[in-house]
Amino acid sequence: MPFHVDKTLNVATGSLQGLWAKQSTIADNLANVDTPGYQAQRLDFDQYMRDALQNGRAGSPAEYVSRVSAPLRTDANTVDLDGEMVLMTKNSARYQSVMSQVGRKLNLLNSVIRDS
Repeated sequence: MPFHVDKTLNVATGSLQGLWAKQSTIADNLANVDTPGYQAQRLDFDQYMRDALQNGRAGSPAEYVSRVSAPLRTDANTVDLDGEMVLMTKNSARYQSVMSQVGRKLNLLNSVIRDS
């Protein structure tokens, strides 16, 4: 849902959607860490945001998902457990950072409305 009041909130909303999709992709990878032949997936969040900023909106986050093709194990599974945990931690921190910025922006708008 676009916020017509503030472009910053629009960007933050798109960012949160992309970060949520990335977290879901990581969770899928972790859930399949023991599935033989499973191909890990990556969501290119940076490209998602570049497209969103250049075009005013990005496509579905699913359009930015690709497969990790180089098998790391003998069972042809490409999930790197340690790497996924690092990605999940970094993504969670980014998500929390954007949420914090949204909260500050909404508090500012609330102050402006209240003081009007």
